[in-house]
Amino acid sequence: MKGITGSRRMPIAVRIAATCLLAALVQPLAAQSAGLDSLWQAYVDDLAGENLQRGCSPVRIDPPPATARRGVALLYHGFAACPQEWFGIAELLSANGYTVLLPVLPGHGREYRYLEEGENPADGLPDSENWQDTYAALAVRLNTVMANASGERVIGGFSLGGAMAIFAQLDAPDLYERALLVAPFFHVAGGPVVRYLTTVLAETPTIDQMQVRFGPLARTCTERQRAGWAGLCTYQLEHFAGIRAFAENNERLLAEKALQPAVQIVVGEDDPVVSVDHIDMLTVRHDGKPDLHSCLLDEDAPHVLLSPEENPGKEMPWLPGLTRGAVGFLAHGQFFPTIAADNRREGLTKRCRL
Repeated sequence: MKGITGSRRMPIAVRIAATCLLAALVQPLAAQSAGLDSLWQAYVDDLAGENLQRGCSPVRIDPPPATARRGVALLYHGFAACPQEWFGIAELLSANGYTVLLPVLPGHGREYRYLEEGENPADGLPDSENWQDTYAALAVRLNTVMANASGERVIGGFSLGGAMAIFAQLDAPDLYERALLVAPFFHVAGGPVVRYLTTVLAETPTIDQMQVRFGPLARTCTERQRAGWAGLCTYQLEHFAGIRAFAENNERLLAEKALQPAVQIVVGEDDPVVSVDHIDMLTVRHDGKPDLHSCLLDEDAPHVLLSPEENPGKEMPWLPGLTRGAVGFLAHGQFFPTIAADNRREGLTKRCRL
């Protein structure tokens, strides 16, 4: 299979839908345990009435019929985004023999056209009061699904999804063989003062209801949706407080225990959204763990970097290499190739050689 970005190929979302349909028609359920099948389907059924956007529904992709089954991969998307982020990598993982599970994070992906007048599509996003019953509970639930998987079990997460993957590993230390963390979220970028102010504002009554446009491309959110991007255009500061509370819990847990599976961390050197300092501290905390590798992307790498839909009309020179590296690590345990990086960080001392 050639690169995923060729313009003459069938759109990724269409290929995913076709793959899922084919798998449903010809794939024997015995390929995975009955426990995994029923538990995943129960999760999907629980979301049946949510009126989710295309690209935001949970997806399961089984390997092609003639492909030897090797295991199951669980991939978590980022904040305000959807499973669509992982479609390209998921397709390649399935071709490598993995059943791929793409859940949707709590409160994410509501379809705008079904909203009542004046209704906010972000109203269902978790806040600091219910992150345990939403983000943490979903991670625990899907760990139960993965515990019933046959073969290797691997996990990946981007941004908030990276925080989900970290929590999942700490909740079930012996469950996963490998974990890919792409720009995992601990706090926002910008230094201690910015992080402090953001946290205080997110927990201040009235101010916490303030609307925030998401991401560096927020001004073109409507245009991106028309072009096929799936996700939320706005959220409220209280929803950031929910993410922050979840990430703080991860930091407390990491102070007491280490990540057990083989881990690959990837983040842009100047990521404009997540705190690279906190990711550096995660790497330093695991100093001496031989199967934890980390590397930096170029300084101009954006935060949203996993799919063409997130970068409409823009070249993505990093994507083919990032995709090869993600599949190579998750499917085969091959860490990203690296070169020495010219920076002053303690743990993130290498650059990804894509």
